[in-house]
Amino acid sequence: MKAKPQHYYPGLDSLRGVAILLVLNFHIFGFSPGWVGVDLFFVLSGFLITKNLLDTRDSNGYFRLFFIRRMLRIFPLYFFVLIAFYTAAPFLFSQKQPGSVYAYYTGNQLWFYTFTQNWLFVKKGLPPEPYLQHFWSLAVEEQFYLLWPFLIYLVKDTLTLQRTFVAVFLFALVTRLFLWFNPIGYEAFYYTTTARVDSLSAGAFLAVSIQRKKRFSAMQIGLAGLLFMVTLLAAFTLYKNLKPDNPVFATVGYSCSAIFFMMICYLLIQSPTWFERFGFLKFTGRISYGLYVYHVPIFLIVLFTLLNKSIHFFSSPHSAWLFLRLLTVIITLLISYFSYQIIEQPFLKFKKKFTDSVQ
Repeated sequence: MKAKPQHYYPGLDSLRGVAILLVLNFHIFGFSPGWVGVDLFFVLSGFLITKNLLDTRDSNGYFRLFFIRRMLRIFPLYFFVLIAFYTAAPFLFSQKQPGSVYAYYTGNQLWFYTFTQNWLFVKKGLPPEPYLQHFWSLAVEEQFYLLWPFLIYLVKDTLTLQRTFVAVFLFALVTRLFLWFNPIGYEAFYYTTTARVDSLSAGAFLAVSIQRKKRFSAMQIGLAGLLFMVTLLAAFTLYKNLKPDNPVFATVGYSCSAIFFMMICYLLIQSPTWFERFGFLKFTGRISYGLYVYHVPIFLIVLFTLLNKSIHFFSSPHSAWLFLRLLTVIITLLISYFSYQIIEQPFLKFKKKFTDSVQ
């Protein structure tokens, strides 16, 4: 059977731009709530992947085509950056003794090459410097891709499927609560797939809702927004910060954020035109994958190589830090744009042979 035409949602490109700008602000400028951009990425991925799977599950070669499309989208840039990093590592790091940044990354290469680095962080702790630490979310998504096609293929009834997504959502929430009340470290509830799959499930729930032509009421949307605002207020009031390890987020907050972002996605699917006018958001959304994988190593390399040399040219250390942060953003934008043209685009064009959508 031929697959249904796959939909393109232009408003979600711009929303992806918002997600990556939040992440950049978090890692480069220290904007505390910016980490929620990763959760927004998870909701977007959960929606787009589930929608595409629903559209193609009755087609010939369902599994084969899905995994080919995912590999063409993720693998080229991911392994290019990984190989480039490990090739440069002997020259990048002067300290190579046990416990060093070099020793951590080179000694644990297999975890990164197999998309299991999020479990590495739980088992062995975080790296001394976060050159590839942000790759944890890519591991979570890849592990999600291994399970989801089979789940959607086996559960044919859309209402049952929707209820299954609710169960997965609640499972992640309960997992975090269990980990929090039996503390084994921040890494366990932030980086493990089982504790973070609620955001992906929220996006999947939205995909089935669209498939079933179900609409969310203004009250439901408003309640989701209120829940998110209450979460932020509670986190800041009780613990004076909005960091991802804040106990409010570590328990119920990730789930509240997921519901809010699901509603934002819904609104942009229903009425995308006003959001499309922000051309820069659409641009950053298009190159968001490159921006995500490049920005942390670029930031650290810029800091470690230029900070001491540039600080004498500025009136204060704060000015030097701000300059280097802005320089990081400019370099990351340029590299990501050219990387998109040279590395990603050829594979995305080839991917069109297997789908009508490049999202």
